[in-house]
Amino acid sequence: MPAHVASQLRARDGSDGLLANEQALVTPFNTHATLRVLADTKQWPPSRDSPYWDKSLFEAQPRNLTCATAGIAQEYCRCEE
Repeated sequence: MPAHVASQLRARDGSDGLLANEQALVTPFNTHATLRVLADTKQWPPSRDSPYWDKSLFEAQPRNLTCATAGIAQEYCRCEE
């Protein structure tokens, strides 16, 4: 991550979300939302009403998210439950 982006995110509490998501279930949608933030940092901070699947990894993901609620088919679910 470029240093200027990292410093902007630290100043806006973005690193807290990264740490909180270290063991969280995330989806490609979350990765996509993260890339959108990195491409356009004006999107930060995000809207608080965005659904879980549209939250970047800079935001804490719901702790009760499961493969089923995230829409991930069981055969693709790699988390330990």
